[in-house]
Amino acid sequence: MSTKLMDAGGSLELNITGIATPSSSPSLKNKAEGQGIYFEKIDFIIAAGATDGTCTSVSPFSGSIIGSSSKIKDKQSGSFAVLDGDNVDVSIPGILSGGSACTISAKITAKANQTKVQEV
Repeated sequence: MSTKLMDAGGSLELNITGIATPSSSPSLKNKAEGQGIYFEKIDFIIAAGATDGTCTSVSPFSGSIIGSSSKIKDKQSGSFAVLDGDNVDVSIPGILSGGSACTISAKITAKANQTKVQEV
């Protein structure tokens, strides 16, 4: 089986309209690719203004994607790597156009930008 590790050159994909930005630094330098690898988790912030078409967030939302239970782990800490496709479902508070409170259900997915594939 082969898979890609989430590295600093990767991105976060949302199933809603908005921008998710990593807020944590990679845990380990990957010399082959020149990018850092995320172990244990990747923290992110979704900017205010994210929307599912009816509900809109009014403040930034932060969360984390936890590393997969896989064979790829940091030898020192034992933490699992965050892999391409790892995701988290979140509920983001927001408001409707009339001012009522609502919740946006979103899925944030790690998308690796690594060209080297690691066997697991």
